[in-house]
Order: sequence, then structure tokens, then C-alpha cells
Amino acid sequence: MQDRPTFERRDQVADAAVSVLAERGARALTHRAVDAAAGVPAGSTSNYFRTREALIQAVVDRLEQRDRELGEELSAHRAPATLEEVAVLVARFAELLTSGQRAACTRARFELATVVDLGPAHHRLVGQLAAILSQVDAADPHRSARAVADYLDGLTLHVLTIPGRAVHPDEVSAAAYALISAPGTT
Repeated sequence: MQDRPTFERRDQVADAAVSVLAERGARALTHRAVDAAAGVPAGSTSNYFRTREALIQAVVDRLEQRDRELGEELSAHRAPATLEEVAVLVARFAELLTSGQRAACTRARFELATVVDLGPAHHRLVGQLAAILSQVDAADPHRSARAVADYLDGLTLHVLTIPGRAVHPDEVSAAAYALISAPGTT
């Protein structure tokens, strides 16, 4: 069994890989670049992630872990009880995805899309959103979850790539509410 420092070092290396990807792009994601970003001896990254594919998977896993933590943080107080509360939660999620350290994670996620299929991770997010929407009796939770996830992808991409663009919580909440309360299916 691995000891705690080994797990901490592995997380440190995975976090550095996220940073390299966010700051320098997919082509710059090399074991050597991650070693330098993590401040670890040369070769350390390859001790944890032998191949580029393993390194990329570590980034995917780390980003999903951070998304789960963010979801837990957002729902820690109280689960949303109405569609309106879900819409407000979506707006808060968008704010968090595009600010501070989480903005780097979001940039890394967009870079990842150029080198790996993010479909499985996207489907898990849609599933989590659908579960929340089911609890508030949304008419079509899965359709609404897909629409909200797609909207969040576009919104966060624009906020992070268009100068002067920002998340406006009231606008995002209104758009999310329109998506989750719309009748019919797509």
C-alpha cells in the first residue's frame, strides 16, 4: 500500500499537469514540463504516469475530482428544492468555473478536448445534473441536463476566451431556468 506522501506527490504532479495544460496547451504537456511545473526531480512524473496517455488520463481524473468537490461544495448547504434554485446553482457553478484556480481547470478541460474524448466525463456531468433535476420534478431531467451542460460549455468558453466577457449571475440563472423549464424534448 502506498503511503500518504506518495499520494500527495501524485496529486502534486497531476495538479502541475493541469497547470501546464491550462497555461501552455496540449502540445506542451510533457513529462519534463510537468516535472518542472511541479518542482520535482526530472523523471518523477514518469514514475507516476509512464506514458503520455496515462498523464492525460491523470488530468481527466483530477479535473473530474475537482468537479465533484465543487459540486459537493455547492450542495453542502442544502440541495435545491425548486427549478429556480437549480438555476441559481447553475449560475454559481458558472461563476466558480470561470474564476480563480478553477478557471485554469476549465481552460485545461478545453485543451483536453483537443487530444482525448471527453464524452464519458460529459455524460457523467449530465447524469449528475439529471439527478438534481429529477429531485425537483423537472419535466424532462435528462434533456434539461444536456441543454444546461451544453450551455455551460459555451458560456465558460466565451468567458475565458473573449476579453471583457464575464458571468452575470442573473442572466445565467434566467437562461438556465429557461432551459430546465422548457417543455418538450430535443
